[in-house]
Amino acid sequence: MGFTAVKSGDKRSKVGEHFKTIGDGLTTTKNKLNELSSKISEAKNADGSTIEAVKGAIKGANDVFERLIAALTTLADTAKEAGNTDIGDAITDNNAVGADEASVKAIIESVKTIIDLADKSGIEIKPGNFGEPVANGDGPKALIHNAQAGAGDAAKLAGEVSKADPWAMIDKIKNSKDVTASAAPAAGDDAGKLATGSVGAANDNGTAATNADLAAAVGSQSND
Repeated sequence: MGFTAVKSGDKRSKVGEHFKTIGDGLTTTKNKLNELSSKISEAKNADGSTIEAVKGAIKGANDVFERLIAALTTLADTAKEAGNTDIGDAITDNNAVGADEASVKAIIESVKTIIDLADKSGIEIKPGNFGEPVANGDGPKALIHNAQAGAGDAAKLAGEVSKADPWAMIDKIKNSKDVTASAAPAAGDDAGKLATGSVGAANDNGTAATNADLAAAVGSQSND
């Protein structure tokens, strides 16, 4: 997915750039398959049944590519809206806000689409290492909401994000539940709750269920 190329000091919009690059690559591959299909159809000595079999296989692959490209486009556009905020600096004024609920849901649905397509294609995706629970002061309070974040808290958040297993992070995004912008930060929040919790509640006690949940929440945010 290209997550290893995104560093904790990068801008959040850079995540969108990586998704776009992947989508562009899939588009190029899809176009090449279409060219191949045309060339096979034009071949004078090609057997009719063989042509139809190949064209059917290419069409099936293209259907998957189109759905993947659509999902990646949604991810790229949503991440792009995050602007120039550093991934590891989600708060600078002790009053950062949670991500837009609809945007987070769009990311979750896009990731689910990609994972489901992989499953249907016989590709096994193992979730990876979720990591340990993360205390409030080690990242969650600097992620979003009206926390009492102080000097060094954003760096702690960046440190947690940099430790995350990318496949565990993807799995957490896929399985995020109860995404609502009205929920107050609480102990053991999952990625969805960490990303969208109420901006009216002080986040001085919210914790992340795992390191992967915290990293996934950072990856899911689109508003600051």
